[in-house]
Amino acid sequence: MAAEWLRRGVRGCCAGLRRAGPVLLIATGVVLGLMLLDRAMAVRAWQVRCDDPVLQRAVSRRLQEMAPLGFVAGMPGRVAERLRRLEPDIDTIEVERRLPHLLRIRAEVRRPVALWSGGDGRVMLVDGAGVPYRPLRRGELQDLPLLRTRDRGCLPRLTALLQRVRRLDPRRLAGMSELIVRDDGQLRINLSRGAQWRLPLDGAAPRRVERIMELLDEPRWRHGHWRVDARQRDRWYLRAGYGDRAVI
Repeated sequence: MAAEWLRRGVRGCCAGLRRAGPVLLIATGVVLGLMLLDRAMAVRAWQVRCDDPVLQRAVSRRLQEMAPLGFVAGMPGRVAERLRRLEPDIDTIEVERRLPHLLRIRAEVRRPVALWSGGDGRVMLVDGAGVPYRPLRRGELQDLPLLRTRDRGCLPRLTALLQRVRRLDPRRLAGMSELIVRDDGQLRINLSRGAQWRLPLDGAAPRRVERIMELLDEPRWRHGHWRVDARQRDRWYLRAGYGDRAVI
């Protein structure tokens, strides 16, 4: 009985293989064909254009590390996604595939507008949208205002404020060293030569900053360095670096 059962099993397996054989051969052929196509159409060269030579070299180096790029891995969308993830300094990137073996890449560098210290010991670069995108590298120098706040949600408002100052008076922006947000929502802006502005960080902050700049451009105040306290809506205080308080 056992031998008869075994013979039936063997015959059944053979019949199944005969029926499935053509399907298996076709599937194997398709897989081998795709593998050969992937190798035959692999990326072997690339052209990188960038407005920043440092980023251009970094993108080229990443492509060398990613190689070999087969037909699937070398698809423009996949390459762009990987490069964005590996190089946070990329602002925009366009990848074009020229068959059979060439990639053309156009990238633009992300320009930081400020630095951010959140109290964890790191200093991050922040872009114009208020997004911190990478830590400041050892030995890297960036002459940018430093945003000091533990609340990451404040960064878009602070960078928008900086952008507004840049449009109105770039020289004034160059003198801003720190923007410090206290836990109670008050903003302190430290400028060069002991000048300092204090104001609430609310929806009216951009207009307050604009008004402070207009006020300090008046002949009476133009040549001094002032500590401006604008935390009260109806009364502002101006005090020279080491002088008496004046009420405005």
